Amino acid sequence: MPHPFTEEQRRLRETLRTFAREEVVPGAAERDRTAAYPAQLVTRLAELGLMGITIPQEYGGLGLDTPTQLVAVEEIAYADAALASIYTGHYLGMEVSSCMGATSRSAATSRRWLAASSSRASR
Repeated sequence: MPHPFTEEQRRLRETLRTFAREEVVPGAAERDRTAAYPAQLVTRLAELGLMGITIPQEYGGLGLDTPTQLVAVEEIAYADAALASIYTGHYLGMEVSSCMGATSRSAATSRRWLAASSSRASR
């Protein structure tokens, strides 16, 4: 049996579904055709607070769990797979820094990078 969504995940899904329909889908085919980088949409994801879903709050993220992040990725991917690839690629670097930063010699650098990469203010 699938894991049921939490109320927070349902709200996030609806917010992102609306965002995807209104802002992502309209230009998706043209971006694919021209191989255009969707800088404005990446900025919008940051403005919505989605660039740091699983990053701890003390680093500017939301401090939520991986299933919640996957809800966000799924909604973005439904609208534009290329944007979802950019979005998940962003997370790959952040997750490594988040996991390794606390134990590495450059922990302070990792913490600064995480804060800058996950917060809305940095966009």
